[in-house]
Amino acid sequence: MRLRLSELSALIFMLVVLAVGISVSQKIAYAAAQNEDAVAVIIGNKTYGGKIPEVSFAHNDADAMKRFVIEGLGFRKGNVIDLRDATRAELDTVFGNDKTHEGKLFDWIRPGESDVVVFYSGHGVPGLKDKRAYLLPVDGDANRAEISGYSVETLYQNLGKLQAKSIRVFIDACFSGETPKGMVVRAASGISVVPKTPKGVSRLVTLTAAQGDQLASWDEDARLGLFTKHVLEALYGAADTAKYGDGNGRVSLAEVGKYLDREMSYQARRRFGRRQNASVTGSGATILVPEILKSRPKLGSSRKQTASVTTSTPGSKLKPKPSPLVKPAVGVYPGGTKPGTVFRDCPDCPEMVVMPTGSFAMGSSAGGRDEKPVHPVSIDYPFAVGRYEVTQAQWRAVMGNNPSRFKGDNHPVEGVSWDELQVFLGKMKTKTGRTYRLLSEAEWEYVARGGAKTKYWWGNGIDSGKSNYGRQVGATTPVGKYAANAFGLYDVHGNVWEWVADCWNKNYANAPNDGLARATGDCDYRVLRGGSWFDESRALRLTKRYRSKTSFRSKFNGFRIASTLPQ
Repeated sequence: MRLRLSELSALIFMLVVLAVGISVSQKIAYAAAQNEDAVAVIIGNKTYGGKIPEVSFAHNDADAMKRFVIEGLGFRKGNVIDLRDATRAELDTVFGNDKTHEGKLFDWIRPGESDVVVFYSGHGVPGLKDKRAYLLPVDGDANRAEISGYSVETLYQNLGKLQAKSIRVFIDACFSGETPKGMVVRAASGISVVPKTPKGVSRLVTLTAAQGDQLASWDEDARLGLFTKHVLEALYGAADTAKYGDGNGRVSLAEVGKYLDREMSYQARRRFGRRQNASVTGSGATILVPEILKSRPKLGSSRKQTASVTTSTPGSKLKPKPSPLVKPAVGVYPGGTKPGTVFRDCPDCPEMVVMPTGSFAMGSSAGGRDEKPVHPVSIDYPFAVGRYEVTQAQWRAVMGNNPSRFKGDNHPVEGVSWDELQVFLGKMKTKTGRTYRLLSEAEWEYVARGGAKTKYWWGNGIDSGKSNYGRQVGATTPVGKYAANAFGLYDVHGNVWEWVADCWNKNYANAPNDGLARATGDCDYRVLRGGSWFDESRALRLTKRYRSKTSFRSKFNGFRIASTLPQ
């Protein structure tokens, strides 16, 4: 059959219209699945000041829950209030306080139309005087929760006053005062705290990681909180399967509670030998997920593809070969942040360099007893490190003073205590929005090596052309005067000792092998690495360790910053 030109044109036109109609209908169907008026508050409190151990996977927990509310519940990205390392002021701003519930969340919801999800991963602490439960802001004092913590009862009361369609609260924290890395508060053993929910608020559903004096565990393999991992598995659909639910394609509160009882509590007992039972309040018939996603993401996969290591030395003719101890994989980081990328967050901020991932042998069998045993460490997460030691100009731009003995804008700042660094890091976050921290001791040795297995990153010998050491100058020198190592870092040997995050331990017995800082041991003392302008060559070795009280200031001690990057 032959068609005339006019008939053919009409047919093409009809097909185009039909295709457009199908496309539009698909978009309409997609939009109909969205929950456009819903609002989420996602909080991940990982890095705390002073002697409070970090919550290692809090940011991962927040990332995973944020993904779920967007992909699994249809929340708009613009309707997610995302707080990382939230201060008390930030919590007050979002949720209000005991005087008013009209915070940022109140402003964002549409009365009677908005579903609300609140998620928190971080430390919870008991009030030592009032025996109430508190979320611990990163600037809070764990031993004075009544003053600087954020009351869970206040949170629930303020949420209950919102004219929201529904309110779901997920808290991956316990309120026993204990963590997998040790006690957060003094004399907290035996305290049993249960957050109270307001009466008569049927819209409010709460799920908390543990009950009473129980400890909330972490899943080291998944790099998530044990509660976060299992509650997300349940919400993505596992709770609707035969053992736990009715298979109707929706997830109810009762189904999630049953899943947590059977799976999370079992894993806590089997893997850690402890009791952990989720606390669930609300009507069991409440639907938490109205439509389960057909495709469920794998949760907590900690092994990301990583970029290959560049072994050329920026600004130098030296070309050190990578050590066989460093075994990076080949690939790219999510988001395209490649190792070797240099960036800064503001004109007077320190330059940062993205590090490659890999593994190495930490310590030295030929060094002192504190450098043993030699043990493998694998770092499989993206992070960036200060290209140089923090300078006096950079310190002054944030702190408004200059405590250094040897003045010079481009000289490293010295005469700063470990405690003062925590204030600096907090103010840097306020200034730029990025969370900064000190390197862990394992990270420091890994990045300082730059792939080397020798005493220094360039080899086993040392002379005045390699580094500022041995009182050859009698003072600090400007940062970057000497060559960078293969990872693009300057002055990892000499100039100033560099504070790191770890509490002091006399050796590497039971040291972590995943790059995380040790938050147990003598935390009145913290570790320093790298040697200074004053020290002889032995102190500059890659494996040499030193310690000092957190309040101690010295013309020999400075630091460089680090930041964990999104995965």
